[in-house]
Amino acid sequence: AIQYQMFHSMALMIIGLIMITIKLDLVVVGYLFIIGILLFSGSLYNIAIFKISFLGMIAPIGGLSFIAGWIVMIYKISNF
Repeated sequence: AIQYQMFHSMALMIIGLIMITIKLDLVVVGYLFIIGILLFSGSLYNIAIFKISFLGMIAPIGGLSFIAGWIVMIYKISNF
């Protein structure tokens, strides 16, 4: 969970720089990454800390959000 949060937090910073310098609209990608961090990493943190095992069902939704964010980013950059 920590690695995914770290990598996608860095990706959010890079997306912000791309949006400022190239003027490419990547707001949707940022939101998908934030949702992914909250759902994926957040659910794993809750499982590890509070032992709430049913939150494991939420982690794949966050993972899909990460994947969707990367796909949208690749699509938008390739069509730029």
